[in-house]
Amino acid sequence: MRVLLAAFAAATLFASCGGGASFQVSPTSTQDSSPHDVPLDEFSAPPESPVEAPLAPATTSTVPIPWTHPDPQPRPARATIRASELPPHRSSAPEWRCDEWIPLAVEVGWPEAELPKLSYAVYRESRCRPDQHNPDDPVGGSNGLVQINRFWCRPSQYWPDGWLQTQGVLDECDELFDPETNLRAALAIWENSGWGPWNL
Repeated sequence: MRVLLAAFAAATLFASCGGGASFQVSPTSTQDSSPHDVPLDEFSAPPESPVEAPLAPATTSTVPIPWTHPDPQPRPARATIRASELPPHRSSAPEWRCDEWIPLAVEVGWPEAELPKLSYAVYRESRCRPDQHNPDDPVGGSNGLVQINRFWCRPSQYWPDGWLQTQGVLDECDELFDPETNLRAALAIWENSGWGPWNL
């Protein structure tokens, strides 16, 4: 109230001094002014700050590191056994040989260095039996101790009388059941083709 009286007194004094202009008290200059009289621009929203795009997550390249599980228990040391402490070796496998036909093979001319392989071939092919015949082999089957195929004694375009006949080993294929003739025929084939015909 005192403020209003002071303002009114000032206006009266100003008028009495000849001031031509009228003085109006602005409600905004008083302490009793209402907050609703504040200009609307003072309540306007503050300027929006620029929105920055979120940063992309940093990408890092990782290199896999091999990981091995540690041995949970130490490995025991290997025991050393002297050769003199080992028991004598005894094989339970049968002897893959037909040594009973070796003297006859030597007689017909087989080299001594080839006798072990020949003995094995006789066992594998016929189990040491000269009367064996395998009809499942091509060209009439295979005969005798070393299972010689009848291809070697049959007439062909290149050997009209048969290859073994041309070599003077036999006259007929059935002679391959004779042990001596069979070993002679096997020797002639080996000298011509090696162990290839028997896949040895």
